[in-house]
Formats: sequence, structure tokens, C-alpha cells
Amino acid sequence: MKCNHKGADGESAIVDNRCGVCGIVVPIDLEEKLQAQMSELKEYIDKIEHQRDRYIEENKALREVVRNLSKVI
Repeated sequence: MKCNHKGADGESAIVDNRCGVCGIVVPIDLEEKLQAQMSELKEYIDKIEHQRDRYIEENKALREVVRNLSKVI
């Protein structure tokens, strides 16, 4: 069985290998694997968000360059 419930802090609702929401018992090794995968996913999401922010800033800078060039031409 699988449980994806979140606790109040946004982390897994699993405490002492039992979900506090639905009561499903999750074997500890699976819980640890799930936590590791969630950590990897969060790191990946942070990396993608950082990339997105960088692209947005680069886009703004390029638009400013185009705007200035169009004034000159």
C-alpha cells in the first residue's frame, strides 16, 4: 500500500511507520526510500526554479537591449 498524505509542515504524515491521516502502515525501509526520493525531487524542483528565474532575468535583459536598439534605429 502507498500513502502520500502530507503533514501540517508539508512533509510526509508518516510517523513511526504509520500514516497519521489514514493509518496505513509503511515499512520503514520503504519510508526511508520515499523520503530520499522526495528529497531528490525537491532538489530537482529547486534547481529548475532557479533556472527559470535565471531565464526570466535574461529575457528581461534581452528585451531591454532590443528596446534600446529599436530607439537607436
